[in-house]
Amino acid sequence: MAFLDDNNILILEKEGQVRLVSNGMLQEQPVLQIPVDSKNERGLLGIAVLKNNDTASPSSSGGGGGGSDTSAIVFLYFTEQGEDELRNRVYKYSWNGGSLVGPSLILDLPAGPGTNHQGGKLVIGPDGYLYGVIGELQREGQLQNIQGRPTPDDSGVIFRVNPQDGSAANDNPSKAMH
Repeated sequence: MAFLDDNNILILEKEGQVRLVSNGMLQEQPVLQIPVDSKNERGLLGIAVLKNNDTASPSSSGGGGGGSDTSAIVFLYFTEQGEDELRNRVYKYSWNGGSLVGPSLILDLPAGPGTNHQGGKLVIGPDGYLYGVIGELQREGQLQNIQGRPTPDDSGVIFRVNPQDGSAANDNPSKAMH
């Protein structure tokens, strides 16, 4: 769940519904229904809210705009059928005070080989960047250095991206390696 303001909370249901609790009351209709693959640990997995009046931002251009206290940017992490395979994706939506609109793909991530350890946690950091966790997806390797274990394969990581377009933060350690 994520707080839009003092009176409104968005709640995720694994099967793909985003629900609104307003003034302590669960609203009857979902604010968004997303078709997801929810086998095992897949599904609608993570949410983060960037309020338009938040001052933390990785860019100094301001942006965001929006005049009402109810406007915000909402990020959702879920397992979706891609063109050829299942993918974990992060989309950016606009909250207009009553619904989530204008989805924009921010990140396209693997969802396999396994159905467990998908990750999905999202948060806006104090630096204004979007942080998220992608699990190791039941791979043999992992991002670890344990003697006698498979070679690390960069799965099971925390990503840090610009919430406007999903681009890597300029000072990400991994950006210097590529």
